[in-house]
Amino acid sequence: MEVDILKYDPVIKRVLSNLKVRQQDWDDMTQECYTALLEKQKHLEKGIELGEDKRYAYVICVSKIRDIRKLDSQYRPSHKTKPEIHFDSLSDPKIYHRAMKVGSPEEEQPDATSEELEKAILSLPFDEFRVIYELFVQNKTQEQVADDLGVNRRVVRLRMQSGIDLLKQYFEVSNGD
Repeated sequence: MEVDILKYDPVIKRVLSNLKVRQQDWDDMTQECYTALLEKQKHLEKGIELGEDKRYAYVICVSKIRDIRKLDSQYRPSHKTKPEIHFDSLSDPKIYHRAMKVGSPEEEQPDATSEELEKAILSLPFDEFRVIYELFVQNKTQEQVADDLGVNRRVVRLRMQSGIDLLKQYFEVSNGD
């Protein structure tokens, strides 16, 4: 199904207004939101099926703009030095090993292809998908994800565990056939 992303223009304007994006940046940020909506089209399709596509579009745009702002702030010199605390990151060997063990043991099943893994991840509910994506693909800490979502770390941990459990179930079911 082809999604008409132009119909989300009012949603994008609301996001830009709510996040207090400077007027001179509106055109660039609008284009970034359209790009993000195209990239996340499968999630928008799922949102349309659930009747919540505008909410999905809103979350996708907010996430994209926050990511851009974080990148901008990384390259701007800061006079404040805040110690960086990492909680769960794939750079930690224990966390990396645990993330690689998602699913059944290797002896019982062959490795999942990238297509199977993509399909499994896209089958996750949006909240779990976003947490899994930000933690394991964007390599963010639980604290950073909690800040992005406006929730506490406990909610992030619960969504992460729920997403991992759903991925395990997905591969158990698909390998049981």
